[in-house]
Amino acid sequence: MLLLTVFVVAVVVFVVVALHRGIWPAMAIAILATMIIAPRRLTNNSVVENTGLAGSAPDLYSYSAVIFVAAIVLVLNKNVPINRIFLPFIFLLIIGSGFIWESTSLVQAGLLQLMLGVLAWGVGSHLGNQSTIDISFAKFFSGLITGIIVLETVIALAQFLGLSINSMDPSTAALMGSRVNGSMNHPNNLGKVLLFLIIILIPFLRSKDKQVRQRSLAGILLAFLPMALTGGRATFIAALVVVVLTGILSRGMKGRLAMPLGVLVLILPFIDSIWQRFEEDPEGGSRAYLLDIAIRQITAHPWEGIGPNSYVSLVGLTDALTATGLPVHNTFLLTAAELGIPVAAALFLPLIYVLAIAWKSRSLKGHPGASAAAYLAASPAWILVAATGWGMLSTSIFPLWFFTLGYISSPFMIRSNRSLDIDESELKDDLKIS
Repeated sequence: MLLLTVFVVAVVVFVVVALHRGIWPAMAIAILATMIIAPRRLTNNSVVENTGLAGSAPDLYSYSAVIFVAAIVLVLNKNVPINRIFLPFIFLLIIGSGFIWESTSLVQAGLLQLMLGVLAWGVGSHLGNQSTIDISFAKFFSGLITGIIVLETVIALAQFLGLSINSMDPSTAALMGSRVNGSMNHPNNLGKVLLFLIIILIPFLRSKDKQVRQRSLAGILLAFLPMALTGGRATFIAALVVVVLTGILSRGMKGRLAMPLGVLVLILPFIDSIWQRFEEDPEGGSRAYLLDIAIRQITAHPWEGIGPNSYVSLVGLTDALTATGLPVHNTFLLTAAELGIPVAAALFLPLIYVLAIAWKSRSLKGHPGASAAAYLAASPAWILVAATGWGMLSTSIFPLWFFTLGYISSPFMIRSNRSLDIDESELKDDLKIS
């Protein structure tokens, strides 16, 4: 009954926003709400526990359903929801699934997860384009992101104070201690979500609209509070890297020094607890051992891999620690082990290609230039998080990761000369076709 009530309320909100603001503001709420606030599994095909990209069988989740719907809407509007830079990856994925990897439900679930990330990039790109040509959508979207950060902060503080809100499962809670998880299932996932939300808000700091600028700055600063409460080391450092690099790359941005100073003030009470996390586990536990296992696995199958979503189930047959549900804590190595080096390269090289375009576009005016600077500032951050963990590939984190990069890369990838700050009267023709 509760699930039905929530569904009805969600549909009503979607319809109301769609009627008053348009289909894409409503779609933006649905996408972010299902990826962050309510990432729920809608089907129960995964009857066997599996640690990996996805469950033991293809399942439909709230966020995957919304992303698929958004992709269909794009197709109906004659927009391709798949960026051409990912076409080699899709081609190799088809070859691998048809001729190389065993067609098991485990592999099929992994393939679905990987394709979901590519679609999320396309949907994010479209919303990034909307932010470039439609000032009203930009104001709405920056407010939506900040609102989600406020919500996550409230939930995190309530959890920190001992209130039972979205409690972790008992086994995870026993390991996490006082760390908070917000609306997610794990503290580390909340840290990643907050990192992505900070990245999305970065371009808005260079808006000429004072309200957008102030709202975005407030959202970025506030995000560090729940992030500190998660106790996540990599995401915390990554967020600091984004803030510092943003200040360096945005010389014309108003208040560029106020942001790192504000972050410093906010994190001072939590520096001791973060430092204790390093002292408790300075070498990252069993990471070095798992790294050696992954390298041996890649060396044994460098070209074909062992199949997406199959690492723990197959490598665990010969390694007891992996069998307990611990894959290598490195996104890039895990991908290479499962997909083979060529397919893994086809997935990640486009991100580096976009980084090169961002470097060339960093001097563009308006939102395209601000987005290019944001992509440059964000890249070391997500590389750090991906290189120190494998969770970037799983649950709603993977599509949110690609959605975020698609969103902030779109304005400079389309080489638009129009900025976020042009007068609304100049946008009437654009709004008619968008």
